[in-house]
Amino acid sequence: MTPLASSHSGLPPPRGIDVRLAIGAVAGWLAVIVGLGEAPTRVLAMGLLGAGAGVALLIAARHGPRFAAAAALAAFCVALVLIPLAARSARARDSPLAALARERAAMTATLTVSGDPRPLAATGPAGAPRVAVDAALRSITVGGREQPLRGSVLVLAPAAGWRDVLPGQRVRVDARLQPPLGHDLLVAVLSAESGPELIGRPPWWQRAAGTVRASLRVASSGLPALPRGLLPGLIDGDTSGLDPVLAERFRIAGLT
Repeated sequence: MTPLASSHSGLPPPRGIDVRLAIGAVAGWLAVIVGLGEAPTRVLAMGLLGAGAGVALLIAARHGPRFAAAAALAAFCVALVLIPLAARSARARDSPLAALARERAAMTATLTVSGDPRPLAATGPAGAPRVAVDAALRSITVGGREQPLRGSVLVLAPAAGWRDVLPGQRVRVDARLQPPLGHDLLVAVLSAESGPELIGRPPWWQRAAGTVRASLRVASSGLPALPRGLLPGLIDGDTSGLDPVLAERFRIAGLT
């Protein structure tokens, strides 16, 4: 096609690939990775610095080089993720539950399960399988006194009684608190040695999703062990039967 024909075709001229959003996303992810290991005040300072740099680069982009606009977007993305991260990190570290976790206090917790129970490679007494369950804390009872507390916690418990608990289910469990090991937003780790006491029922959409997942587990029950646990995870995100070693390999490879 000649240049003249191209100008009358009504099609817009070809454009290069715009990678500015990708740059901003990468900057945001890197900021979170760095910020999780830092004190809340330092994270807040980095977020405010990113916001200030974004404003300066945005002004410079009007009469400066083209890359200044992409740099401003990256700086604003850093500020966008770090400032809320600083607030959540400070709330987690200053929570009364964090102090109880350092004392490894025993208590009764009321939780809302927020994720599927995940099998652990480590086993309990007599080789009993154990699971890890993400949950949102609602209240704790210590010494006969109940007090409302909020925060993200991780429950480590025997698989029996926890394996079929659905997300959204409220439970009550006796456990001992422990400080979290990693640099994340967990307030505490709850080590339980028994199954949960169920409170009410999970939301209807979680029950419907649980029915679909259970049907898929039954349909794949004839497969070998590794594919049997992997197939539900690939189809509907059900990782409850995924081999822990395989799950760790997926995590290392960035495929989770």
